[in-house]
Amino acid sequence: MPLIRRLTSLAALTAGLGLWLGLAAPAQAMEIRLVNSHPEGCNARATGEIETGDRAKLARLLPGGAEDAQYFDAAPRLCLDSPGGDFVEGIAIAEYLRLKGISSHVAEGKSCLGACALAFLGGTRASLEEGVVRTLDRSIHAAATLGFQAPGLELPDGTLTEDQVTEAFQEAQLATAELFGKLPILSISHSFALEIFTQPPGEHLMVDTVTRTIDVGIRVEGVRPLPDEMSQDQLREICERIDPEMRPDHFARPESTRTFQATAGMMLAPAETGARRGAWLTGYRAEGELYWTVCEVRWFQPRSGTGGVSARVLQQAAWNGQSEAPSDAPPTALEIERLIEQATGPFTFFEPIVIFPGASKLADLAGDGEELPPAAANALCAPGADRYQVVNVNEFATLRSEPNFSAEIVAEAPKAAFVSPIAKDESAFFISSEICRAACDHATRDGLSATDFQAAAECRESNDVWWRMVMPDGAAGWMSARFLRVR
Repeated sequence: MPLIRRLTSLAALTAGLGLWLGLAAPAQAMEIRLVNSHPEGCNARATGEIETGDRAKLARLLPGGAEDAQYFDAAPRLCLDSPGGDFVEGIAIAEYLRLKGISSHVAEGKSCLGACALAFLGGTRASLEEGVVRTLDRSIHAAATLGFQAPGLELPDGTLTEDQVTEAFQEAQLATAELFGKLPILSISHSFALEIFTQPPGEHLMVDTVTRTIDVGIRVEGVRPLPDEMSQDQLREICERIDPEMRPDHFARPESTRTFQATAGMMLAPAETGARRGAWLTGYRAEGELYWTVCEVRWFQPRSGTGGVSARVLQQAAWNGQSEAPSDAPPTALEIERLIEQATGPFTFFEPIVIFPGASKLADLAGDGEELPPAAANALCAPGADRYQVVNVNEFATLRSEPNFSAEIVAEAPKAAFVSPIAKDESAFFISSEICRAACDHATRDGLSATDFQAAAECRESNDVWWRMVMPDGAAGWMSARFLRVR
């Protein structure tokens, strides 16, 4: 078959498969390096286009433990900034991140596209609880860019031979098969993978809304402070997510013996802990009686140290006409609050992002309301979070004029109080021992093993690592990092 006809046939076939044709262009090869400090908690940064061999390069830099062991609990955070590259290699990197327990992140202003987005999906945290337990740990800053793209036929520029076209097509087929074959490793649904292939040629499926991050299982950082009140739509979205039986269409099933009546949402008085509260109600009739199922939603600002959103459905919260409200009206806020006081049901916990409407663009939500997650912030020798809580003391920790316990006391920070770093770079911390200076100096290492990572964590507990901190009243001084945590 003449080459021009073969290209025409391939173009039609690739369009049918969701692939795309393109000319290969020179790109900067991926560089992976360790860093000592980063405003978003990165322990390593990967920049540039993914190429064959990058998984091996990453394995040399972040080898985990001996005999294929993982990083447990304190996982290194790999920050990605890449236009894409080799899809099969991107999936191989995702497999490695999952195997070793390495978290993935895309920082503010950075982008991770195509093959990079597939590598990003492997972000994982491993823990040892009667065996290895792996949980997803992949995150983006609200002002970052993450986009998925179907594999394409990367054709060399210039005159093409039939063998070159065939080879490019086979590589695209292999990448497609690899993607669908590794869905459990990538932890995405089959429907989401198919959606990637429905994008126009050369375009990306962007993860740029609240709903998309929830569906794909991605934590969003760098979000503005949470609102004091939640809309009825958000109360409904959260409650119907944890209990689909609260949806009106649940009662339309042929086998249902209950008839949908109405829904209602309302704000409640704050809890004693300071948490904001709201409730979503679904009313239905059964055997002529009116019942209301209640879902309670609570949320803290992330900076409180226990930030996030939690919700629970009180399945036994059914009113059968005994409410103080009119017969067809939902229970009053006071009645719901009384019920909640007696409730013992468990909560389902959500990332703070769920409080915003699902269609909200992430870029519009960017702000300074959310800090690093504790696992990332507490794994650094340098201060990385906006605020730390005073811990490991009976009454208070001291701020001193110099980074040692012999220096003058400048101020006392009470236990559980919050203090902030003066800066988030190497000017804001001091390491007093040669052993800990070596343990915390990741940037000059050839690799960062699980043992190396643990050694740095132990230095944080040794009074050898000091940070320059400031209290809410403006008093500033040096504090031992041993007494500071993000919770």
